[in-house]
Amino acid sequence: MAGAGTFAAGAGLAGADLQSLSLAAVPMVQAAQYDPRLRVIVQNADGTTAEVHPVDQTVAYCLTIKLGTISSDPTRGFDWDKLKATAPQARQHAATDLVKRALAKPLAAGDVTIVSVQLRQDLGRLAVVTNYINNRLPNAQQVPFTATFNG
Repeated sequence: MAGAGTFAAGAGLAGADLQSLSLAAVPMVQAAQYDPRLRVIVQNADGTTAEVHPVDQTVAYCLTIKLGTISSDPTRGFDWDKLKATAPQARQHAATDLVKRALAKPLAAGDVTIVSVQLRQDLGRLAVVTNYINNRLPNAQQVPFTATFNG
């Protein structure tokens, strides 16, 4: 028994009885679904984590997280600053190039095939719509994905 002062706090680390905890009650997910608009991991109605294919999770991170902001992998992300600084008439070409750069690792691994990249501009917002194929799914289908930059 571990305790705090003269009072018993239960068995185990910090008074937690580890033997009574059931890990089977917590379902493991292969890859958590990331919502780039809200910048959160999606939760199902029952509180469990929504699941997506790992390739789709990688695409979401690579296209929506700003390049250099993940300290453990500063090469992962999309260079929104470069796209914003590009002249308007050259932005479509730049967007296509930046998507290819952001997805360089999954492209090299054969995980994805880029079908199309479209740049949309609305009221000061830049949106890059990338249609891709997740090559790791048995019936590979085109997946539309929109990443939006507010700036």
